[in-house]
Amino acid sequence: MQTRTLTLLAAAAVVVIGGAAAVILARAKPVTSVSVKERLLPGLAARANDVVRITVRGAATSYSLALQDGRWGLVEKDHYPALFDEVKKAVVGIADLEGIERKTTKPDLYARIGVGGPEAGDSEARLVTLWDAGGAEIAAVILGKTAIPATANQVGSLYVRLPEDPQSWLAESRLRLPPQPLDWVDRTVTELRREDVFTVTITHPDGETVVVRKERPYDDNYSVVDMPTDVKLAPDANLSSIHSALDYFRFDDVAPAATTDLAAQPVATTAFHAFKGLVLTVTTGRVGGKLWAKLAADATSPQDPDLPIKTEEERAQILAAGPQPPTDQVKADAAALTTRLAPWAFQIQDHKADYLAKRRKALLASQ
Repeated sequence: MQTRTLTLLAAAAVVVIGGAAAVILARAKPVTSVSVKERLLPGLAARANDVVRITVRGAATSYSLALQDGRWGLVEKDHYPALFDEVKKAVVGIADLEGIERKTTKPDLYARIGVGGPEAGDSEARLVTLWDAGGAEIAAVILGKTAIPATANQVGSLYVRLPEDPQSWLAESRLRLPPQPLDWVDRTVTELRREDVFTVTITHPDGETVVVRKERPYDDNYSVVDMPTDVKLAPDANLSSIHSALDYFRFDDVAPAATTDLAAQPVATTAFHAFKGLVLTVTTGRVGGKLWAKLAADATSPQDPDLPIKTEEERAQILAAGPQPPTDQVKADAAALTTRLAPWAFQIQDHKADYLAKRRKALLASQ
């Protein structure tokens, strides 16, 4: 759980900024005369812990992040959790801005370096404002074009301007502000390895059920349950691809589950049963022509609790003992997954429907 303050952020900022004056400002004052390597926002480091809201305004996209109940989240996405490291790097990077070369003071030239501001229709300018808990502005800066991209090992440079100062600057910083709102969050929904899953059950809205399974984690492929003996798999059945639905399972958008109706245009309900008892259920449907999914986890009795095994004799002995209940760790993992995923609906790549909603006729060769 992230703490309410940015203590680590402040510590990092102090190390980077060194001897910056610990001046607490209600607003970072415009800089009218800055020498080389002087901080453009000298009061920000001292107030890093006071930042509880960040707004980003662009000509095309505007959004905000806020600290709520000890966690940072995207306000426009119902406070979906943001990555604390991205928030920390953003505030430290802004506090770290050093003016190294004066640029234009003429508003009609601002657009050339992207510092005109969103209100001027500058498509590359982003006005970033940091706020305290009382709604007072702590600091603000207009970020323009990048001159040299910052990397993990290299300080970059970009064009900036303080909103109330006509002077623009080429500034050094490690700042790499995420370009889009969802770039502030971890867009990986879940990861369940193919070797962990022994059965996949797909239930279609019309009642058709498709079940594929394998016996051992190290088996390369699945087989169709209740497959007629006189029918072969289709040449392109590719049963192992069913599990591919969970490979790189990332979302393109997110919304509260309670307000996302998947029942109007349902696609399928797909349950992935893991060897150690975890069951991950993915319910899919279309909303506005897009594929959306809701996920929930549960813990049930595993088939082979002590897999992987070494010999068939060992396997027989394990199965003879009967199914064993899932461990406390598996139950805890299922509860944690449900807590994290159940409140949300995720828009996912449309091609995932090919894996999550397989039909028997697509798996079996025509007779």
